[in-house]
Amino acid sequence: PMKKIIESIKGICSLWLQDFINFIHCFDGYKTDDPKVKNYAKELRKTGLITIENYVSDEACDKIRNNILELTERYSTTTKLDNGTYFDYRSEKNKTGADHGMIDIYNIDRSIDDVNNIDTSFLFRIIKSAVDKQKIYHPRINAYVNRNITGTRTYHIDNTQPVCYKAFIYLKDVPDDSYG
Repeated sequence: PMKKIIESIKGICSLWLQDFINFIHCFDGYKTDDPKVKNYAKELRKTGLITIENYVSDEACDKIRNNILELTERYSTTTKLDNGTYFDYRSEKNKTGADHGMIDIYNIDRSIDDVNNIDTSFLFRIIKSAVDKQKIYHPRINAYVNRNITGTRTYHIDNTQPVCYKAFIYLKDVPDDSYG
């Protein structure tokens, strides 16, 4: 019980620290002359979420999605490949566990070259403009596979230090929760 209490206190302190850092930077300017980037950056800073429709072509999404699904067929349990790609089958041994059935694939770009062909420069310009003076670290590119699983965790904020911005590129349309 004491270990859980200490971990909870650490988590709360970390969130307070993150809130303090965000407060300090909320008055930073937006370093961009591009009005489109600036508008997205303002929205990102205000809500923590932006949507950019059709960021990647349908053809590229289909090709990457098919390659990901092929990999999940080949590696059907939690596995780490020699190239660093790691397949994490969430709650693999606990059918009632959080996110059971979700597959997190870390460093997917090391196994699917087409992922590296996605031009992320616009996303980075938005993030850089939104965070202004904060340091940006090189991202890790992951894939998440959800095959119509609706018992996932609810919306949440990851507790990370330093600040972590995530960009999700949906490889198929998800009109509502019934699609997983």
